[in-house]
Amino acid sequence: MSDLKIGTCSWKYDSWRGLVYTDGPAINYLKEYARIYNTVEADQWFWSLHGIKQNFDAAKKIVSQYKESVPSGFRFSIKLPTVLP
Repeated sequence: MSDLKIGTCSWKYDSWRGLVYTDGPAINYLKEYARIYNTVEADQWFWSLHGIKQNFDAAKKIVSQYKESVPSGFRFSIKLPTVLP
């Protein structure tokens, strides 16, 4: 049963301060989230790529920051938009 992954859809919710996260002034939401859960759905690209040419270099930087925030074995489920011609 060690393959069971439990998480939520996204992780950055101010309303979770004091419940899932500490209540400090500068929170790494993903790092704190990963202390409790072992997977999460990342949906920001789903909402931001519709009809817009994105700067994928910026996305690479974000992905690197995500990788540094979670332990080995943490899993992301990426929600992506449908690519239309």
